[in-house]
Amino acid sequence: MQHLMDKQAIELNETIQKLNTNVLDLLSERGKNIFFPKLGILSQSAQAKGKNINATIGEAIEDDGTSMHLSEFDKLIKLPLGSVYPYAPSFGKKELRDYWKESIYRKNPSL
Repeated sequence: MQHLMDKQAIELNETIQKLNTNVLDLLSERGKNIFFPKLGILSQSAQAKGKNINATIGEAIEDDGTSMHLSEFDKLIKLPLGSVYPYAPSFGKKELRDYWKESIYRKNPSL
């Protein structure tokens, strides 16, 4: 049974082919099928951010705007609850990405 490649993967491979065919040649079949989705639920979530009503998948919200969770876990967590329960974006939390980037440059100043 032949695997059908997603339209977004095809478009990405075409772009890579135009920019540098050698890079495309280095990719395995699996590599050619991998892409970060720009359509679908991730796109819809980005569009819904900041709107009065956000009914996208991923997180249930209480009336006060906090993430719905089992309060029994609160006493076991030593971090601010707002850092634990909210659904993390697909790119990860910006403050963690920034910290990680800074630590890489501290450890490797030549970068």
